[in-house]
Amino acid sequence: MLDHAGPGVYVHTPSVTTANADVEVLTRLRNLGAEDRKLTLTTTVLDPANRPVANDSAPIELIKGATAEVRRTLPLTKPHLWNGRADPLSLSRRGRTEGRSTRD
Repeated sequence: MLDHAGPGVYVHTPSVTTANADVEVLTRLRNLGAEDRKLTLTTTVLDPANRPVANDSAPIELIKGATAEVRRTLPLTKPHLWNGRADPLSLSRRGRTEGRSTRD
């Protein structure tokens, strides 16, 4: 594992206002295959009803045996602000990688 059994995906919000929020997602990838890979990393932020509120896709080239850290920022417009006990809210994240082997 890249993070000593950690999830490999980390989310935080470096900027939040009533008008906008930035959701930063760090994804750690490793190619354990025998060939180089061309991937698409897709990240979706979901609201409590599992509706998408932000999407991002990024092409990744990962040579065999390599690791990569991919950091992406997803903007949200008019975010629902969390207010502890008075108005708890939980967003979730869904990620997917799709790809294929490459041969020279």
